[in-house]
Amino acid sequence: MNRLRFPYKYLRRKNFRVMVKSDAAVLLDEDLFVPALTAFVYTSKDPYAVRMRVRIEGTRLPEWVFSRDVLITGSAEPTGVGEVRVRPVTWRDRSPVTALDTVLITVGAPGEQATVAVPATAVRDFLERTQEGVALGSEGHLLRLDGVIARFMR
Repeated sequence: MNRLRFPYKYLRRKNFRVMVKSDAAVLLDEDLFVPALTAFVYTSKDPYAVRMRVRIEGTRLPEWVFSRDVLITGSAEPTGVGEVRVRPVTWRDRSPVTALDTVLITVGAPGEQATVAVPATAVRDFLERTQEGVALGSEGHLLRLDGVIARFMR
């Protein structure tokens, strides 16, 4: 039997983990926010997923898990449906010269949503670092789905 081999040049590290922490804000209303700390976590053991952890004044909110693709797309254009939506925005200070590129991540069911504002530079840094270890499109090779499918086919 001739087996296809995964081109490991696309997988730079088998046991790969990235964590990027950043100051952020949880938006309570259009003009009201609470300072927060976010941590984005990515691991090659769950190569399609990103974990977002949020702390407000030492209190840890529930961890949210969503697609790395949603974060990639949402950092450039609005995306997502249901409980996870991501979109880029530029916050303008009172001066038209000052602007801060931000990624808004809204998580939760309607009526119980939280919107977290994270600097776009932190999101870009995180995504670049995830791709250093697991290239886009190579995630499926980490899950060893061939073996799982073969067992189901027996």
